[in-house]
Amino acid sequence: MLHHARDLGRTIRVSRREQEKPSTSYRWVLTSLDQLLPGGEVTLLDLVVDRASEASKESEAFAELVVVLDQLPAKQAAVLRLRHLNGLGCRQASLQLGISRSSVSRVEHLPLAQLRQGLGA
Repeated sequence: MLHHARDLGRTIRVSRREQEKPSTSYRWVLTSLDQLLPGGEVTLLDLVVDRASEASKESEAFAELVVVLDQLPAKQAAVLRLRHLNGLGCRQASLQLGISRSSVSRVEHLPLAQLRQGLGA
């Protein structure tokens, strides 16, 4: 009996309250990564591998962007890092840099225009 409970037990414990919610459409069961999805052509493992390759492409693009930012003047690079790499808004970036929001927008505008122009050429 103990082996049966161990083999069929959940690896991630989900509270009984969560399991028994009537609005939960997700079935709380273990699934093999090799099991075909409802479409019948793709497994969960295929999706994980695809996302991993996408992440490596994103990390390569991120590394290239960091190289480009290192070539900019310090103030412009700092604004672009805060705004686009850290995801801060103009107000939050301005507070961290100690400048006004409009200054952040002005400083950000020129290097972005140059980058767009360089990519379009």
